[in-house]
Amino acid sequence: MATAEGRFWRGFDYRSRLPWSILAAQGAALCLSHSAAAAASQRPPLVSDEASDFGGGRPDVERGHGKSMQEALAGRASPVAELSESPSWEVFYEQYMRKNIPVVIRKHMVDQPGYKLWTDDYLRSNWGSREISVEMKKIEERGGPSREMSLAKLLDEMYKPDRSDQLYAVIDFDTDAKALRDFKMPAPLNCKEIAPQSLTLWMSSGGTSSVLHQDDADNFLMLLAGKKRVMLVHQDQAHNIYAHTAKSGGTSSVHQGSVDLEAFPRFADVPWLSAELGPGDTLFIPHSYWHQVESEGRNLAVNLWYGHRGDWAWWPVGNQKIYSPMHFGSDGFPKFDDLRNMSAATLPCKPLAPGADLSQVKFVDEGGWKDYITKKQRKSQADAEYRSEREKGPIEIPAGKVGQRLFSVRNLQRWNYIVYPRTYFMREWKGKDIGYAFFFAIIHAGAAAAPFYFTWQAFYCFLVGYLITGMFGITLSYHRQLAHRSFTTPKWLEYTFAYCGALALQSHPINWVSSHRHHHGGTETESDVHSPLDGFWWSHCGWLMDAKNTWMRQNKGNASDLQSQWFYRFLQTTYPLHAIVLPIVGLYAFGGLPCVLWGFFARVVWVWHMTWMVNSVSHVWGFQDWNTGDKSMNNWLVGIMAFGEGWHNNHHAFENSCRHGLKWWMVDPTWYTIKLLSFVGLANNLKYPSEGKMRKLAFPSAA
Repeated sequence: MATAEGRFWRGFDYRSRLPWSILAAQGAALCLSHSAAAAASQRPPLVSDEASDFGGGRPDVERGHGKSMQEALAGRASPVAELSESPSWEVFYEQYMRKNIPVVIRKHMVDQPGYKLWTDDYLRSNWGSREISVEMKKIEERGGPSREMSLAKLLDEMYKPDRSDQLYAVIDFDTDAKALRDFKMPAPLNCKEIAPQSLTLWMSSGGTSSVLHQDDADNFLMLLAGKKRVMLVHQDQAHNIYAHTAKSGGTSSVHQGSVDLEAFPRFADVPWLSAELGPGDTLFIPHSYWHQVESEGRNLAVNLWYGHRGDWAWWPVGNQKIYSPMHFGSDGFPKFDDLRNMSAATLPCKPLAPGADLSQVKFVDEGGWKDYITKKQRKSQADAEYRSEREKGPIEIPAGKVGQRLFSVRNLQRWNYIVYPRTYFMREWKGKDIGYAFFFAIIHAGAAAAPFYFTWQAFYCFLVGYLITGMFGITLSYHRQLAHRSFTTPKWLEYTFAYCGALALQSHPINWVSSHRHHHGGTETESDVHSPLDGFWWSHCGWLMDAKNTWMRQNKGNASDLQSQWFYRFLQTTYPLHAIVLPIVGLYAFGGLPCVLWGFFARVVWVWHMTWMVNSVSHVWGFQDWNTGDKSMNNWLVGIMAFGEGWHNNHHAFENSCRHGLKWWMVDPTWYTIKLLSFVGLANNLKYPSEGKMRKLAFPSAA
């Protein structure tokens, strides 16, 4: 496995398996050769306006003849593989996952508790009051009309005759402990290396029809009730289904379940696999495999999307010259089977505890999973050799041992203070790096001038700004609420706190949160955006002026939850206005130049260094209460000045906890504020460390 990984991932080099000319020939977008004349006059509504080549049509006289997709292409169908019982992990991985072959496992779900429990009455009694988004058409239109209602209301309405063509719900249960306890991790996926991404219930009465689409994950489609007919189309047929022209990413331009083969004959050449599912059956849909689903009767299905921690060896996330579901099968593009075969011949499977249910398994969302894949690939490429190439070699942090005495009498030395510092100055400086360095110099110069223009009014502006931007903005909003989701507030309050963070001049929320999640995703590895092992200066602020060696910051996929919200996109596009222009204008109008120097320049520099000390000082000096396996420290000075952020070992042990100062004497003003918000009903879902995890991470002497 190691040999294959090294050959494959060094620089994303496919030359050992695929001709390099394949990549050179691939442009940013691939064009097809189908005639545009007929298409232009019959453009389906889901096709991009600029597309000159597309397929599909509507099931009516004007747009097409109305045959269902599966009916129209019946002559090209072959039956999917079937198994009468669940295979072992080894058989499943080697014969189906790695070979990219869908398979139905008959009666696979009948032993699941949820298979028997999830009747309408059970769903009503447990989740009847839950508000859900219900689609108003039973043909799935991504982003189509929907209505908010309770699950109980859906159960009352969906069987009514006048609702026969309406009411279709997709319900996310990823974080619902009760629902997760109703399902055991299904064999053969009951391995510690399997990371589920989502558990979703698909619910309707009567028939439904989905678009032809693909997912960036392997998928177990598990049917609890009803019947399903599934059309499965190989990834390399993408160029024949014209998916690259769809308006909505991830869907086909074919209109729902119907296709006009007279106007678009090339679609008729698509071979496909046909799968029929009954209650208790499970269909394995491989990663990126196109599928279209027709449902009958009361339909209740559970989708479990997942990945294996060895997927990084084959999946080039973000490299669209190699991996693009819209372009597989096009001339000059790699074949999907060749990609999947780059994975190891065997992958490990350490069994979960017998009977382990999904509440005992850690779910990783899609953005987090892609971030993990990227981190592993980069680490494989660089970690083994990169540090040894640095000219300075290993050095000891100056005053490392001496400085420790200032911050802990409990342990005078927790590590040897050996780091491998990056070259700060004699290196390639990109234009962006120079611009940042110049900008930082100007802000610091303004702060240095502040003492010469001291007034009490200006100093009060400094203190108020320190509180608003430092605590409400950075520690409470950016860090604990947005980056770690340790509590929730009403949206208006969340956005207010986030705006306070924007005023701190530490970038807009999407960028800040993404960088911080990268830090936690690869702490003290080459994927750590500000690893303390790269030197004290680097972890403090040097990383902000080195775009080349902070490559992971280009991937914002781990902050997709913020990217999907208009407010954070608005701050991203208008950030200088809020962080620089408005504060300076407002402070000058309030108190002239002294208020600008103290309320903006001095305050910004002070909050910068308080934040940066968490990344540097709190990874070097202090004490550890928890065995996190890294250099994170609890540092009392940073804890006080950074509103509780200095209890950093506590934070690395329990990232999602809203409380960092876990003992009464650990000053944590940010947590006090969250508790006050909770007391008045403005903060909910406060997260704290579990007793089990605390026992697990406690040092043996304290266990």
